[in-house]
Amino acid sequence: MVLSLNCLMKIALDFHEKRNANPSFYANRIVNKLAYGCISCNTFWNCRYLCGNIANFFELIVDGRSINEDLLRIRPDAVLILNIASYAAGTNPWEGIYDNLWCARSQTDDERFREQSCSDGYLEIIVFKHFELAHIRLGRRGQRLAQGSEIKLRFRRDVPMEIDGEPFLLGPCQMTITRKNQARMIATERSQAAQQIQSTRI
Repeated sequence: MVLSLNCLMKIALDFHEKRNANPSFYANRIVNKLAYGCISCNTFWNCRYLCGNIANFFELIVDGRSINEDLLRIRPDAVLILNIASYAAGTNPWEGIYDNLWCARSQTDDERFREQSCSDGYLEIIVFKHFELAHIRLGRRGQRLAQGSEIKLRFRRDVPMEIDGEPFLLGPCQMTITRKNQARMIATERSQAAQQIQSTRI
């Protein structure tokens, strides 16, 4: 599962709604790109979802502990909650290379977190400035904020978000994210999942 909150979700949602309202107009790839570009410019000009403003939209609680102080201190432009080691066409924003030039937090902060695994029942929360979000395509990572088995999000206002690639507008509410169940999967010995299991047994 991947849950994202940032201005890109607002862009994707606006484009999705406009295309559904007039599908014949958005039947051409070039028109779609131009429309997406115009919507992007309008969203960035508005700045409502930029400059760390999304930190004011919700309260974040991880395993009963409020993370809002850290959230307001960092003032990210994007928040990502995931339980898999893949995002944005195969990047790994949790385990990527640490970049001292861009990441504001010290590398010693990494000692507070356990190794990421899709089978341990923990969810990872990563925050980004926009330049950090772009850098994950280069193998970099975002700023690690928290790990926990129960994550609560209390939204104070309407927030555009995306879950597993589907954008939508979420009104004021409380959302609780936990692991519901777990299924056994077949994996080759050379796969990343198998190597993680093997390393924990040693």
